[in-house]
Amino acid sequence: SMLSVLKNLGKVGLGLVACKINKQC
Repeated sequence: SMLSVLKNLGKVGLGLVACKINKQC
């Protein structure tokens, strides 16, 4: 469903942000 897709994109987005902040990519 669209909602689950948005949730998954949100998780990926947060992961990328945390990666950039922590610089542990």
